[in-house]
Amino acid sequence: MSSYKVAYFPLSARAQVTRCILSLSGANWSDRVPNWPAEKSEMPFTQLPLLEETRPDGSEFKLAESSSIERYLSNKFGLLPSNEYERATCDMLAMQMKDVFDSYLAYAFGGKSQEALDNLTKKVNLLISKHEPILAASKSGHYFGDSITYPDLYLYTIYAQFCERGVPNLINSENAPHMIKLVKMIHSNPKIDPSSQHQAEVDFHL
Repeated sequence: MSSYKVAYFPLSARAQVTRCILSLSGANWSDRVPNWPAEKSEMPFTQLPLLEETRPDGSEFKLAESSSIERYLSNKFGLLPSNEYERATCDMLAMQMKDVFDSYLAYAFGGKSQEALDNLTKKVNLLISKHEPILAASKSGHYFGDSITYPDLYLYTIYAQFCERGVPNLINSENAPHMIKLVKMIHSNPKIDPSSQHQAEVDFHL
C-alpha cells in the first residue's frame, strides 16, 4: 500500500479537499511543510500543494495542481461514480465549486475587500441555485448514490473554510438546507478528523 505526504503550508486552503479524501479513505498519509521558498524551484510548477506518493516498491510519484491531485485520489479510492456520464457530471460539479473556492481565496487572502466579498457572494448564490435542487432531489442526501463522493467533500471543505474565515452565513440552513444537511453528515463522519487538518479550532456553526 502506498503512503502519501501532502506538501503544503500549515493552513487549509488548497490542500484541504486532498486531506479529506486521504482521511476518509483511511490512507497512510501525513502533512509535510516544505522549506519555502528554498524548495520552490524543486516543485513541478514552482507552487503548492504537491502530493508525494511512495509506492510499495519504494518508487515515488509526485503530482502538482490541487484539482489533479483530488481527481487522482478520488479515482484511486473509489470516490467517483462508476458510470462515465456521472463521473463527468461529478467533475463538472466540483469544477463549479472550484470557481466559488477561487473567489473565496481571493477574498480571504486578498485583504477581505467589499468588492471581493460581493463577488464571492454572487458566486455562492449561483452555487446554491444550482446545487441545492440536486441535493433536494437526492434520497440519500449525497450528490451521487448513497455514499460520499468527490463533490460531497468539496462542498464540506468550502463550508468549513467559510467558517474558518468568518463568512459562514453565505451558506446556511435557510438558503441551502440540503447543502447544510450534507455538510453535517460529512462533519459527523469520524474518519474526517479536523484536528489533523488545520481546522481544530473552527466553529462550524452547525
